[in-house]
Amino acid sequence: MSNMTISIWDPANDAKPMRSFEEGVARFNQCREESREPTPNLLAFGERLQAFVEAHRDWFEDEEDFLNDFGLRLAADVAANRETVYSLEMPYGGDAALRLKRAAVDAAFDLGLMIFDEDIGLIVAPGRKMYPPSKAKLWKGMGEYLDILASEYFPSTGAGFAKLINPMLEQMMLRHGFVKMEKQDDTQYASWYQRKIELGEQKVTFVPYSRRGGGFAVGVSFDLRYDAILNICEAAGFPQGTGWISDDISLANGTLPQHSKSGVYSPRYEIYDVSDLGSYFKVLEENLFNIINMASHVSGLDKLLNVGNEYSGIRCFAQNKYMMPACLVVARLANNAQFEELSISLSTGVPWLESNMSVYKDSWEKLVNYLRNEVKPLIS
Repeated sequence: MSNMTISIWDPANDAKPMRSFEEGVARFNQCREESREPTPNLLAFGERLQAFVEAHRDWFEDEEDFLNDFGLRLAADVAANRETVYSLEMPYGGDAALRLKRAAVDAAFDLGLMIFDEDIGLIVAPGRKMYPPSKAKLWKGMGEYLDILASEYFPSTGAGFAKLINPMLEQMMLRHGFVKMEKQDDTQYASWYQRKIELGEQKVTFVPYSRRGGGFAVGVSFDLRYDAILNICEAAGFPQGTGWISDDISLANGTLPQHSKSGVYSPRYEIYDVSDLGSYFKVLEENLFNIINMASHVSGLDKLLNVGNEYSGIRCFAQNKYMMPACLVVARLANNAQFEELSISLSTGVPWLESNMSVYKDSWEKLVNYLRNEVKPLIS
């Protein structure tokens, strides 16, 4: 996984102040083509950030590569930079990156520098101005989250927990190329994100909530619309519906490590305090995007649905619910050597097929024959 970066430059020579996000992006693109010695304010920025890292080394104890290769030589790195825009490299995700980002923005405010966070599409300008204004709430949410990390306070209600965690979830999703969707239903505190990919479309839903037994948790579901599944099923005369593949990314199917202080099994990662929250984001980002990235191409999707792997719970969920046609189509497209075996195993002992046998038995056989005779694998 590549580290995040944010871009910093000194607008001292700008002819006029920035008045919009579009003007800021245009100025950023212009500065990227320029070269010059670092200004005194940029040099001071590097010294201040390095001092911050040195003073809080314990925050970066899990980021040895960052510390040794970059964090402890920030001042020298800025001084050696000959590009107008300086790219500040940060640890990958987690609290350390957020803390460094806030320190960078605070330093930029004090020194009159510009910051462009391309991951979330936010420009921070002198005078504590943020563009576009609609993204300023992300910064406010991050600040509130970090303030809580530094205090003894932690929300006691579901509403308070959702207010805390939703901006952080949004930052994480924007960083990975997802966009926030309009409200999809009346689920309390839920948020929805989508991303277009070559296969079709990916969607992730988060639902923060308070647990009856104490603490909080976040329901996470991942949906993939693979256009080829719907097209093939329609061509074969199989009523496959929308072509969406859905899964609940939870402990129930083994896709996240269990974390339960109560000692009682829980299908979610339980969150009781700020330390749990920091650990949760690290676990969530690593596992969720491993799954999402695997599901971005046919061979990876086949591994998730039809082959044993570290997320084998997804296979069990898919092959015992309502997605067997999707599993079989993906197996054929991925040139899975077990296609013939799957064509039998997926149709036997399956609740949806047994309860609708009179309707689906002939359709299943047609689908198998169509895949076998008419569909060529995408992978040789």
